[in-house]
Amino acid sequence: MHIPLKTRLSLWWRGFRHRGADDNSLLISSRGKGVSSILFILPDAPETIRLVNHFFKSLSLTDKPDLELRFVCEQSVLKFFEQTIRAPIITYTEKDLNWWRLPRKEFTDKVFAQPVDAVVDLCPKFRPVSATVIQVSNAPLRIGFLSKWADRYFNVVMIHRSGDLLEKAYLNMRRLLGL
Repeated sequence: MHIPLKTRLSLWWRGFRHRGADDNSLLISSRGKGVSSILFILPDAPETIRLVNHFFKSLSLTDKPDLELRFVCEQSVLKFFEQTIRAPIITYTEKDLNWWRLPRKEFTDKVFAQPVDAVVDLCPKFRPVSATVIQVSNAPLRIGFLSKWADRYFNVVMIHRSGDLLEKAYLNMRRLLGL
């Protein structure tokens, strides 16, 4: 994915400014209570949308009635997720992005009006909008895919090599979240 120079500069500056943020350690065990709220960042690539829809169809949330799910996606791909997802979906358009092509503060304030326990980026490729949302989240659990900048944004990284099945990574995410 080509990221414009101005966006890369902005990401670098944001990373430099937020470098000293507290990053609490996590303990993942079978005896834990799990997460009570999750924000999923939905992909915009057509080949990934189909897999993500199957991922959500396979979730059985009947044993977790208190689990709060929220979603963020680009307005143009909302039509692909409306049938599968029965939870609030926050969308963004060009007007929600600033000159740097990153989310405006008003948009991130709307997304995180209520804090979340986990943020999960379901897109296997690095996207600056997702990275900024994750950076702003301050969630103790941030899951995403391995990329050049993954260590700056995620504390749990899924490795997906070309040729591997993406479904495996989604299954591992599901296990980590206790779903």
